[in-house]
Amino acid sequence: MPDPEELKQFHDLAEEIKALGADSPEYKAFETVISQTDAMLSALSKKPKNGPVPVVSERNRSQLVGAHLMIGNAAEKLLGTEISEALKEKVRNLADLAAKNHRVLRSYQPDKDPKSLPRLLEDARTVTVDTRGTKLADSLSGAQSRRQPIVYMDDQGKKTAGVFTPKKVNDYWGDLQKIFEAEADDPRNALSQDAKDMLKGFLENYWNVFPQVVQYNRHGTLNKDPRGRRELDLTSMIAGISDVRTNKTSPAFLANAFKIAYPQLQGQDLNRVFGAGMMERLSQKTDPHFVSTGIQVDSAGIMDGSRTDTRNAAMYSVAELFGVSHLVAQAVPMKLIGENGEAVEGTFMMKAKGMDPENLPQEAMYINEDSLTGTNGKGYRDLADLQVLDYLCGNVDRHGGNMFYLFDRNHKFCGVQAIDNDCSCGLLVPSNKNNVNKLVVPKNMKIISRSMYDKVMTMQPEELRFALRGFGLSEKELNCSAKRLVNLKAELKKGAVTVVEDKDFRKINARKLSQLKAKDAQGNGLNLFTRASNQICAFTRFRMDQHGVYNDFADTDAIGEYNRALPGATDREIEKTDLLLQWMDRVTNTGFWHFHKGTSPQFEAMREAARNYKEYQQRIKARIDNANSPARKNDPDAPYDALVREEELEEMARLKKRMAETADTYLAGKGNATRNPYTRSRKEVAGFVKAFGQTGETVKEEEIQTLRKQGKRADEEAARRESAQQGPAAGL
Repeated sequence: MPDPEELKQFHDLAEEIKALGADSPEYKAFETVISQTDAMLSALSKKPKNGPVPVVSERNRSQLVGAHLMIGNAAEKLLGTEISEALKEKVRNLADLAAKNHRVLRSYQPDKDPKSLPRLLEDARTVTVDTRGTKLADSLSGAQSRRQPIVYMDDQGKKTAGVFTPKKVNDYWGDLQKIFEAEADDPRNALSQDAKDMLKGFLENYWNVFPQVVQYNRHGTLNKDPRGRRELDLTSMIAGISDVRTNKTSPAFLANAFKIAYPQLQGQDLNRVFGAGMMERLSQKTDPHFVSTGIQVDSAGIMDGSRTDTRNAAMYSVAELFGVSHLVAQAVPMKLIGENGEAVEGTFMMKAKGMDPENLPQEAMYINEDSLTGTNGKGYRDLADLQVLDYLCGNVDRHGGNMFYLFDRNHKFCGVQAIDNDCSCGLLVPSNKNNVNKLVVPKNMKIISRSMYDKVMTMQPEELRFALRGFGLSEKELNCSAKRLVNLKAELKKGAVTVVEDKDFRKINARKLSQLKAKDAQGNGLNLFTRASNQICAFTRFRMDQHGVYNDFADTDAIGEYNRALPGATDREIEKTDLLLQWMDRVTNTGFWHFHKGTSPQFEAMREAARNYKEYQQRIKARIDNANSPARKNDPDAPYDALVREEELEEMARLKKRMAETADTYLAGKGNATRNPYTRSRKEVAGFVKAFGQTGETVKEEEIQTLRKQGKRADEEAARRESAQQGPAAGL
């Protein structure tokens, strides 16, 4: 049986609180509930003389959940009275521990996975993953920090995929300074002492040149910074931004900034001063610290020195509290042991469900504006509920790219799951006048589900505060969460948001969706209905822009096992060819347009050439995929493309050339014929094949949309013809 250290910690804190004492009704109520809960925990953790510790039944679970919630409520009331600082500290510590216990008990399902109380409390502990001797995937860049994708095996043998964010404290000036100091001290750069000094002093010098700068205030307007928030302003300057929506650093701008900070560099070649590539490296490394990060953190009211990574877990806790845990990717505390044996504290966010706009699978080619109509309504209810959740948590960074999108087998939109919740749970308490950054205020929400409305109106501020305990948030931040809840209730009572019955979300069609959308004067989406629908309509273009690359790291082996290198251009070529074949099928009697006659030998020759190219690519990939192949044995970590043989490259070039030649032959035979709609469509496809065979470039988004519209019209025509042949249906 696991050592119930958490039970001892709870008992010790309870005794220390009793020893300190206080003379008030609030203290007496708190002392009573912690004594009762301590007795319950002790009774359920005792091992009988014969047999194991009993499992926690549903009745036990319900009693413990209620008891811990009572602790939270009593603690909030006691903390609102005049008590000693020593007692306050103990009460907060016990409330934090009770909140952690409450979260694990709340999600416990005794009918599916019965556990003893010690085992349950052990599950609430921070997960520790040892990565020594393993090969990790490349880290990802997020708005707040670098994130490490990992797949680990838990003690139950379950493989879990997600991303680990190291402990992150809000200190953008310090983070930027470390980047410049690291380059200055890197012996590989072989810099002169003057060059080192300039790198280390760049930020301070640049600040002194531009002491008066601008930033976005909480209402989105530009004004002079009254607080001299250097890290935000310098990030803005380093990025070279006149429009805050631009978020990339520029080597050219950095070079110019150095010449402004150090006038003696005017007219000099910086490659000679700092070495070749210095501005490019600095540009890449400062990129995660672009201006929108500073604006998001500032507008959320997250103060310097506060942790940001734990806010992902805090928002998941609030989602659980409101019964919508599916809306947020689960996040938990984690420690990662690196190669040096040291444990790095941070937060692990499990892989979200759905399609990632920045890493789309091939099925995304079938997602378009049609995916937004004829739905079951769950996706729109999710958006409505997520707007409320973001408001309650003060999340100012909910754009279309930090949600994963779910679709049913008919490619209809059916849900979202939110990620990247770092910019939440700060001191922001917005009015209802304007959005704050990307936080949607009630007047722009448009609708709220009946179930969410009922939960908001019955939720007590102390319950919300309790749900946010244990994540390192300050008392002021907890108080602001309660204020946001009170404000939202007031707006809902005024009727600022329309209440929609849960079952009626399926009635949302194109017309109703257009009524739910909201934009500002610049065309920016003011709510999630606008942002999500815009994102979904662009999935095909996003997929084409990503050139076929799709990395589902959840399918890789767990840490400690072999991770094969991801495929590159080979997979992209196969997918492109496959798309062309699908389009050819669509405009012939083998596809959806099944009601017309066959095709010419020239068109069939073109299709055969494309099929041959695809099959040859697949054979190459299968050869390299074989773990026993000489190529893979010699270099297990090499990407696919590095293992393609020279003769295979030559054959691929020949087959691709053949595609272009057959397309050219078909087009030459058709001349200017355009009267037949099927011929027009086939000529379009032939044009795609020719371009692909000659240059490898993918088709354009507008061309895809043209084919889709033609296909839709043809399908409708086919349905009309079939209906005409069958005659009118009886009774209609």
